Amino acid sequence: MESSGVVVDTSIFIAATCLVYNLSILTTNISHFQRIMGLQIENE
Repeated sequence: MESSGVVVDTSIFIAATCLVYNLSILTTNISHFQRIMGLQIENE
């Protein structure tokens, strides 16, 4: 679902929630989230 390079699935809602509450996201799929500015990504 990335027709124009934009994440268009439920992951965007998870990322938005993290941004609103100033939380980090823990994921093994870093490439899926690294386009979202300001999102703190952890891969541990």
